[in-house]
Amino acid sequence: MGVDLTVMPVSWVSGDRMRAYSAMELDRHREMFKAIQNAGIETDVPGPVTCYRARNADGDTCFGDVLKGPYDTTLTTASAGDLHRVMIGFALTGDNKWIFAALGAMPPMARVVLYWH
Repeated sequence: MGVDLTVMPVSWVSGDRMRAYSAMELDRHREMFKAIQNAGIETDVPGPVTCYRARNADGDTCFGDVLKGPYDTTLTTASAGDLHRVMIGFALTGDNKWIFAALGAMPPMARVVLYWH
């Protein structure tokens, strides 16, 4: 686990691969992040996630395959509905408000990748 969390809605899945074109970076909220981790809603991604969190040879962010976060933690996935339910119990401010609304607008079973950094 990292100290920050970016949620990436899964655009499509093919076998054990996922692709995520969008990313929503939550404002730091330690209590909520701890609740997310303790909720038991996360499962490890089965394979690489193609997203804009990859790094090229120079260390710059680019679109590519990612399997682990910067702290060598495996990426996880959860349903938008489960993540939304965990967030309900917290006073949300800043970007967390619209990210909460976006998760609530998604189909409850839609998958999102949790990128801890």
